[in-house]
Amino acid sequence: MKKHYLMGYLAILMSLLTLNSNAQTCSVDIAWQEFGDLLVLSAITDDSDATFLWYQESELIGTGPEITFDMCEPMDSHVCVASLSPDCQTEDCTDLIWDGGCNTCPEIIDVSWNSCDSVYVSVEDANAEYYIWDFGDGLTETTTWHGTTHHYDYNGFYTLCVNMVGGACDGLELCTVVNSDCEPVNCNSEIGVNDLGYDDYFLYPLGDVSDELTYTWLLNGTFYSSATTIYTGALDPGVYEFCLHVIGLECESFSCTTLVVDDPGCELGIVATNLTCGYFYFELSQQVPGAQVEWWVGDESFTAGEFISYLFYEDGIYDVCATVVGGQSECEFNTVCLAVEVDVCIDNCTAEFYWGNQNDGAILFTPEIGCVDDVYYAWWVDGVYVSDYCELLFYDMLPGEHTICLSVEGQNCYDEWCTDIWIDDVPCPEWIQVDEGNECGNYLFSLVGGNDLAFAEWWTSDGQSFFGNVAEFQLEPGIQWVCAYVAGNGNNCDGFELCESIEVPECPSECEASFDVIYTETDGYVEFDNTSSWTGVPIFCWYVNDVFYGLNEDFSFQFTTNGVYEICLQVLTPDCESWYCFEIVIDAFIENCPENIVKSYVDCNTVVFAVPGAEWVSWTFGDGSQEWANGPITHTFGWDDTFTVCAWTISDECPNGVSLCTEVDIEGCFEDCLALFEVDPVAGNPGTYDFPNISTYTGGTPVYCWYVNGELIVISEEFSYSFMEPGTYEVCLLLTTGDCESWYCETVVVEEACDPCHLDIEINELGSCQYEFIASMPFGTPTNVTWMLSNGVILEGESVTYSFDESGSYLVCATTSAEGCPDGASACTTIDVDCYNYCPDGFVCDPLDCGVYSFWVPGFEDATAMWEFGDGNSYWSFGNILWDFAPGTYEVCVTVVGCDPICQTLVVEPCGDCFVNATYTYQSDCTLSFFALGNAPDSEYMWDFGDGSDFVYDNDPTHEFPGTGSYLVTAYMWSNEWGCETAQTMWVTVSCGGGCESVLQYFPYSCDGISFYIENADPQYSIIWDFGDGTIWDEYDAIEYEYPSGGTYTVCVDYFNTVCQEFDTQCVEVTVDGCEVPCEITAWYNLPDNNVLELIAESPVDAEIIWYIGADGSTLTGSPAYYTLPEDFSMFEICAFVQNEDCGIEDCFTI
Repeated sequence: MKKHYLMGYLAILMSLLTLNSNAQTCSVDIAWQEFGDLLVLSAITDDSDATFLWYQESELIGTGPEITFDMCEPMDSHVCVASLSPDCQTEDCTDLIWDGGCNTCPEIIDVSWNSCDSVYVSVEDANAEYYIWDFGDGLTETTTWHGTTHHYDYNGFYTLCVNMVGGACDGLELCTVVNSDCEPVNCNSEIGVNDLGYDDYFLYPLGDVSDELTYTWLLNGTFYSSATTIYTGALDPGVYEFCLHVIGLECESFSCTTLVVDDPGCELGIVATNLTCGYFYFELSQQVPGAQVEWWVGDESFTAGEFISYLFYEDGIYDVCATVVGGQSECEFNTVCLAVEVDVCIDNCTAEFYWGNQNDGAILFTPEIGCVDDVYYAWWVDGVYVSDYCELLFYDMLPGEHTICLSVEGQNCYDEWCTDIWIDDVPCPEWIQVDEGNECGNYLFSLVGGNDLAFAEWWTSDGQSFFGNVAEFQLEPGIQWVCAYVAGNGNNCDGFELCESIEVPECPSECEASFDVIYTETDGYVEFDNTSSWTGVPIFCWYVNDVFYGLNEDFSFQFTTNGVYEICLQVLTPDCESWYCFEIVIDAFIENCPENIVKSYVDCNTVVFAVPGAEWVSWTFGDGSQEWANGPITHTFGWDDTFTVCAWTISDECPNGVSLCTEVDIEGCFEDCLALFEVDPVAGNPGTYDFPNISTYTGGTPVYCWYVNGELIVISEEFSYSFMEPGTYEVCLLLTTGDCESWYCETVVVEEACDPCHLDIEINELGSCQYEFIASMPFGTPTNVTWMLSNGVILEGESVTYSFDESGSYLVCATTSAEGCPDGASACTTIDVDCYNYCPDGFVCDPLDCGVYSFWVPGFEDATAMWEFGDGNSYWSFGNILWDFAPGTYEVCVTVVGCDPICQTLVVEPCGDCFVNATYTYQSDCTLSFFALGNAPDSEYMWDFGDGSDFVYDNDPTHEFPGTGSYLVTAYMWSNEWGCETAQTMWVTVSCGGGCESVLQYFPYSCDGISFYIENADPQYSIIWDFGDGTIWDEYDAIEYEYPSGGTYTVCVDYFNTVCQEFDTQCVEVTVDGCEVPCEITAWYNLPDNNVLELIAESPVDAEIIWYIGADGSTLTGSPAYYTLPEDFSMFEICAFVQNEDCGIEDCFTI
C-alpha cells in the first residue's frame, strides 16, 4: 500500500540565508511522479536563478530540481525543498507515508531471439550489483546490467545460466535451455549468364550468396577473379570457358559454362532523324570501333565520328553518304548513302500584324498568323525597340501619330512590316471631389470628370503634399486650399492644375480616463496612479465596486478581505465625460480555500493559469477541453473569442472544495499579423527593461519599429532600453509585413532611473563545485575588477572561473573603477555551492510516428551516452536519438558516461491500417518481375496475374504471361499481427512473340507530366524521343516530360533494340489533362536600409513582372527589383503587374 499526503506551505529559511528586504514575491511547489518502485519529487518554480536544497526531518539529503525515493523501503517522514536565489528564498513541504516491500528477485530468465543464432536474455526487476552469464557454449560474460545479447556459432541446444552477485539477490542462480537453429548455407556453384550486348556478359552464382562462402572464378582453366559476380567486358570472337568454385564451412561445389562469341560481319546503313525545320541528325546503323567516317551532304564533305547533325537552308532532296576509314571493323572502306527530303519551314516568317483597344485603355498588337515557335520577334515604336514578345501590349501612348514596326527572324527566314496609327487626346479631370474622413479635420480628395484616375501632385495651404490619384489630409481649423497638379500620366493632361477651398471647423475637446495599479508591500494596500488625458478643467471621481470614494487626482485604498474588486475612474470636463474601470484581485489575506484564478499571457492565444494555494486542480477552458494539473497549467486557444475558464480544487484545508471561474479574451490572434511584447524589468539594474517580442504574423517579411514616447528608437526584432529619469513612458511596437500593419503599446512607470555606475554580478554553474563570475555595467565595460570570496580567495578580471573545495554558502563581492564613476562601483551576492555527483535523474521518450520514438536526456544533450533499446540493439550517441520499434514491450535504458543506467518500460502499440506498394519491371519477352512492399512487420502477400494462372504467395515473384495483351494484376497484402488487409491493382501491357517488338511504357505523375520507358534499348546508341508537341530529345531509355498544355499526343522513340540487334521505332498515344495556371500576383517590399526599397512579387503567370512607381512614374522589371526613395516624399503607390495572352493582373500597395 502506497499513500501520499501532499500539503504545501511557505516559510522563510532564516537559518540558511538572511533575507533581502527587497525580495520579490516568489513560490516553489513540489510535484511527484512514480516510476515503478521509485518516487521522483520535482521542484516547480518560475525563478530561473533558483538553487534547490532537499531536507528530510531537517537533515539535508540532496540538491537539484529533483530527488528520488525507493518505495521498497518503509517511509513516514516530512520532506521539504528550499528554493534559493539572490532575490527569492522560499520552500514547500510534503509528508511521505508508505508501507514498503518489493519483490526484487526474479524467478526466470527472459529469452528473446533477434535472429536464428542471436538471443537477448535478461532477468527483469533483479536487484544485484553485477551478473555472471554462462551461455553453455564455453563462453561467459559479466555485466552490470540485468540483460545481454549472445551469438551462437553452431546449431544445437544450450544450457544458459546467470549468477547474481551483490544486492538483494546475491547468490541467486537461474538457468534455462535455448535452441540455436539456423538453416545451413547452400554451396550451389551453378552459373547464371546475362548478355549485356556488344559481346559483354554478366556472370553470377545461382545459389545462395553469403559472407560465409568464398568464390573463385576461372577462365579457360586460369584464375580470373575472387569476386561474387563478374563482368567480362567486350570479348573478341572465340570460345570461352568460365568456371566457379564455391567453398563453405560444411560444403563445396564446382561448375562451368561456355560462351561462344561470333564475328558479326558488316551490315552498314544510315539512320536520319528530322529534329526541326531543316535540322537533321544522321548516324551509322552499326558501330565501327576505332574508325573515322567521311561524310558527304550534297556537295559538302567532312570527317567526323559515327554520327553528325546538319542544318539545311533550302527545301529539296539531298543525298547523304558515309565512308568508313581505318579502325578494326570489317566495314572499313564501305560506303553507304541515303536520300532525304528537306522542308526548312520558310513560311513561319510573316511580320504583318493587327491591333485593337483593350478595356483598360491599352493597345494590343498581334501577328496575323499568330505566335510561331522557333522564330524571334522584335517590336519598335517610333524607332525605339520596346519588346521581344510575340504580342505587344502598350499602355499610355501619347496622343498623335506613331509608327509601329515588327521584325520576325527564323532559322532560315526574315520579314519586317510597319504601319502608322493615330492616338486621340484623352479627356482631362474637371473638378476636385471633397469627402469627409473618419475623424474631425480628416478629408479625402479625388479628381472627377474626364480621366478621373489620373495621377497628380497634391498640396495644401498648410504645407502638406502627396502624389497619387486620391489624397488624404488632416487639416487645421479655418479656410484651407487644396490643389492638384496632374503629372506622370504620359498624356495630354500632364500639366493641368485644379484647386478647391474648404472651411475646416474647430474640433470638440476630448478626454480619456486611465490609471495604473501599484501594489505595495503592505497587505491589501493598493495605490492607483492617474494617467488620464483631458482638455479643459477636469473633475476626478473614484469608485470601488460602484461606491464613490473620492475626488483626488490620484487614489489609494486599504482592502481588508480577499476578493475581486472593480476600480473605476470618471473624468469630467465641460466638454466630455470618460470612464475607465479595472478589476483587481486581493489575495493577501490567509483563508482556508483559494479564491481566484490568476492568468498570464505567454503569447496572443497561449495563457498560463494557476490557482494560488491549490495543489491538484480540475480545469475546464470553455473550448471543449478539460484537464487535471498539479500547479500552473498552460493552455493554447484555437480561435478568437471570450472563453470562461473554471477551476475546481479540494484539499485538507478546503474539504468541501471550491469552484472558481474567470474570463479570457482572445482577440486578433489569428489575423495576418499581431504586434505584441512583454515588459520585463532587468533584475538588479534599476531603470533598465527588456521587452521580449512575442508578435505573430503570416506571410511577408516582418519589420519591427520600436518607439518611446512617440520617438523611433530602433528597427530591430528585440529591444532593451535604459530610462535615465523617473517617470511614466509609453513604449510602442509597430509591426509591418507588406500585407499587414499592427501597433501595440504598453505604459511603463519608472520609479528608479538607470544608474550608470551600477555593477551587476552574473554567476554561471559550469559543473560540480565550479562556477563562472561575470561583472557588467549598463554602459561600457567595467575595468580593474577585483573579486573577494568569503573563503578568503581574491580574483582579478571582468570574468573569472573558480572551483570550490567543498559545499557550503559563500559571499561573493566585486569592486571596480569605471570612467564617469569617481567612487567606483561594488556589489555582493550569496551563492550556495553543492559539490554533487553530476548524473541525470531520467530521460524523455517522445513518439514521432508509428513505432518511431525520440529519446534524449535533459541537461545532458552534449554528453556521451549508450542507449539499449530492449530489442537486442544498443547505440552510442550525443544528444537525442531516433529508434524504430516493432509492436511489443521494451525495457529502454541509457547510461551516461560515469553514471549508473536509467531505464523505462516502453509499450509500442500496433500501427493500425495496412498499406502495400506494388511495382513491376520487364525481364524478357513475356516475362515480368513483380515486387510488393507492405508496412506491417509481418506482411504476407498473394498475387493474381489476371491470366487464369494460380495465385502466387511471394512478395517478389517472376511471371511469364501466355501472350501479348493487357492484364489486370492484383497484389494482396495482410497482417495477422495488426489484423488488417489491403490490395493494389494495376494494368500491365505485355508484348510477346520473340521478335524485335518492345513495349513503350508510360505513367502520368502529375497534371502535365508523364514518365516514359522503352525496354531493350541499347544506351550506347542515341535514343531519340519525339513527344508529339514539336519537342525532340536525345535522352536515356527512361525519361520524364512535362507538356506545356493539355491534349492528346503521339509519342515515338527511335532506339537500337538489343534483342534483335537492329534499330526500331515504337509509338504510343497519350492524353494529358493539363494544369490550370491561376491568374494571380502577390507583391510586397522590404527595407534593407534607410532609403532603398527591395520590391518582391510572386506570380505563376508566365510573363515578366513589371513595376510602376507612383512617386515619379518610372517602371522597373523583375523580382526582386530595387528602388531608391526620393529625399522628400510623403505617400505614393507602387504596383506590380504581369500579362500574357491568358491573364493580366496587378497588385498594389502604398508606401
